Amino acid sequence: MNVQGTKEVLRLAARGRASVLHHVSSVGIFAARPAADGEYRGAEVDLDPTAPTLPNGYSETKWVAERLVALARDRGLPVVIHRLGRVSGDSTSGVWRATSDALPEMLKASAGLGLLPRFAGHVDMVPVDYVAKAMATIAARPDAVGRVFHLVNPEPLEFPELRVGFERAGYPTDAEAMTDWYGELVARSASSEDDWTVAIALLSEWTQHATTGMRDPRFDSHRTREFLGDDVRCPTVDPPLLARYLRHLADTGFLRRPADHVEGEAAWHAASAGE
Repeated sequence: MNVQGTKEVLRLAARGRASVLHHVSSVGIFAARPAADGEYRGAEVDLDPTAPTLPNGYSETKWVAERLVALARDRGLPVVIHRLGRVSGDSTSGVWRATSDALPEMLKASAGLGLLPRFAGHVDMVPVDYVAKAMATIAARPDAVGRVFHLVNPEPLEFPELRVGFERAGYPTDAEAMTDWYGELVARSASSEDDWTVAIALLSEWTQHATTGMRDPRFDSHRTREFLGDDVRCPTVDPPLLARYLRHLADTGFLRRPADHVEGEAAWHAASAGE
């Protein structure tokens, strides 16, 4: 779908008077590297023509689709490329349409297990209101044509902040290493009332990285932030915002309420009343 659909969009954009094509790509087109090599950053530049080894077919098709768009740009089509990080809910209301994505599935499984996955590195969470405002601002600027933008969070979430966010929402905060946590998820899935099928499928990549010592890059965004200026800034996903996300996802039935864990009921009501 990503590749063939992009081909059809390019054909349409090239007909008659050229229109600016805004292509929504993903930072998932950057391959993980050994954590022992140290931190590296995915840059706001064109992809290398040589395809990297990516973990799944979705990432591979996103890579190919972006390369097609870049080739069309080089042949004269006006193009803007937006690479998105892991898009989370609204930073004010906490509303999040969370479906079939690894990040909310991790939150769902953690709430259901009453157990967090301890990880090294960072988790990029980009509030959807920032993404929408940034894309609208970029689309209104003629000088955006030909550029690559990274709509990511310059202050990605770390494990201690994840833990505090769960605590604020009233959930248990016991934690195990990612591989042990995933093993617990698989072991308890058959007897659980929660459906963790999607979580098991999507989070296997995270577990594989932990097992093999691989780590996703940080994503550079300084050019994008300079272009947008101070009027369009990405909100920090801190523990209070994460708690709002968790409460919204629980209220909509996506994940288990902390009241299902006896120790979380009082904290849930206290946190909800305080915000």
